[in-house]
Amino acid sequence: MKKLMNQRQDAHATMQVGNTRAIEINGKPASLELVSKENGFDDFNVNGHDEVRRICVPQSTKNGERVNVYFGESSKRGAVWKGTVEATLNAFVKEGLSRSTADHELTSKQAQPH
Repeated sequence: MKKLMNQRQDAHATMQVGNTRAIEINGKPASLELVSKENGFDDFNVNGHDEVRRICVPQSTKNGERVNVYFGESSKRGAVWKGTVEATLNAFVKEGLSRSTADHELTSKQAQPH
């Protein structure tokens, strides 16, 4: 099968729908399950992690571009693509979730009556 020139070349780009692969997110074991490759996106469930539950990566994404990471019960935030799903999630958890928590705490404090 001929690859398009603009497709990602990381190991997860070659996964088939339904496949699962073990990863580590900041030292904690987790697994990625590819649930869809439709509409130009690779959509992964993240299983076994306390915070991150899903990542959706455009098949043509390049380093430094944004991808969507879903976490908590219903939160979504852009993450910077670091070349692989695992590297992106590691950076997101290290930097993104702490920023998300701070943003949430700030918003909560602003919403409280004085």
